[in-house]
Amino acid sequence: MRLDPQVKERLKKTFASELLAQKELVKVISAYSLSQDEMHKIVSQFPKYASAQVENKIDPTVIGGFVIQSGSQVIDLSIRNALHLLKKQLYESN
Repeated sequence: MRLDPQVKERLKKTFASELLAQKELVKVISAYSLSQDEMHKIVSQFPKYASAQVENKIDPTVIGGFVIQSGSQVIDLSIRNALHLLKKQLYESN
């Protein structure tokens, strides 16, 4: 099955714009709801995300701290991750 070249081009443009929109959206995942000011203070520590749209997602399993997600990039500064790393180190040291 062949696609019409015009349809193919429209699909490419739509896909590219969706990818760009995903990269411009930064999710700050935290255990509780953060104010806009708190979210922007967190994101401002990462100049790469300074101009991005910021969204807060709530995940109680984070326990504390936060996770920043932009596209496929994840920066995990949560208590859950710190405990996981500690557990891993303890198992490896035995």
